[in-house]
Amino acid sequence: MRIHGASTDFIKEVLALGYDHPGVDQLVKMRIHGVTPDYIRKTRSLGMGNLPIDQLVSLRIHGIVE
Repeated sequence: MRIHGASTDFIKEVLALGYDHPGVDQLVKMRIHGVTPDYIRKTRSLGMGNLPIDQLVSLRIHGIVE
């Protein structure tokens, strides 16, 4: 996980945003595709609520929220 940047700080921030027990594969996907805690906060500020991790990754991949 470390090779993809899924550090303990990253994991702590994801947990603090309300994502309980994200899987290793989810954390790696988030890092690979640029779903950062700031990105999550941005989607929430746009009124998208608490989206599942897979939806956040999909939004990022398709450039729906930059």
